[in-house]
Amino acid sequence: AAGCSRATLYRHYDNKDALLHAFVQREARDILDEVGTQPSEVDAVVATLAAVRARPHLRVWYAETDPSVLQDVFRESPLVPAVADDRGRWILRIIMSFLREPGESPVDERRLLEKFLVR
Repeated sequence: AAGCSRATLYRHYDNKDALLHAFVQREARDILDEVGTQPSEVDAVVATLAAVRARPHLRVWYAETDPSVLQDVFRESPLVPAVADDRGRWILRIIMSFLREPGESPVDERRLLEKFLVR
């Protein structure tokens, strides 16, 4: 899918973990650029969900990947410093939960976020 051989990939990345981290960092950077600054945490979560869902190549990540793997990758990311604190990790879990098991509709998800996420 990358359009090159494994040997070519591993000339640029030391191992599979390094490749995985580079991929996640690129996607996180693109999503953060797309989502930008939102007026509230609820808006940020809704925008993040929409941005991730708009990328079909990420579906396998939230459908099949162990959430702890993604949390570890994001925790190490310089792009997502908020995930380093408890609230950031909790919000990441909320996002992963909605990605794995969506609400009945985007309106339903927003309603739940407004009810339970608002400070």
